[in-house]
Amino acid sequence: MEQYQQMTEKQWILAQGVVNEIPILVRCISPMDPVMIVPDLGLLIIIYWEYDGDASGFPTAVEKSLMDTFETRLNTSLREDQSGLMVGVQTINGRQTYVFYARDIELFQEHVIQITDDLEKPYPIQIEFQEDPTWGFFFEHVYVEPNEGEQ
Repeated sequence: MEQYQQMTEKQWILAQGVVNEIPILVRCISPMDPVMIVPDLGLLIIIYWEYDGDASGFPTAVEKSLMDTFETRLNTSLREDQSGLMVGVQTINGRQTYVFYARDIELFQEHVIQITDDLEKPYPIQIEFQEDPTWGFFFEHVYVEPNEGEQ
């Protein structure tokens, strides 16, 4: 799946801002255009990780390290069979939200189970999913357009 490979090589943009006086951090694949989506990955999967943050609402260093490990392990596992792709992450007020697109919920869940088999306690995550073949959620709620001249 050449289009999948191209998506994994895309650059990411990091945006910081404030929503209702609460700091927010957004990372996402960018630049993107709706014609670039991977059509086989039409299932939107959102993973929520609730945490006790620091004074600004962001994760502590220990929590951030756990989140980074989770993210790396899941992305590595999904790449093995190209069954899913992380396209964005939002961090705000005690919650990190991961946005993925996948082929199949059962296969995605198998990857999550695979990366947690060796843990003493599971990751504190909740998973939601819905059909979204046009990646509408990504473009409406996550995507950050780069400023002109940025790559």
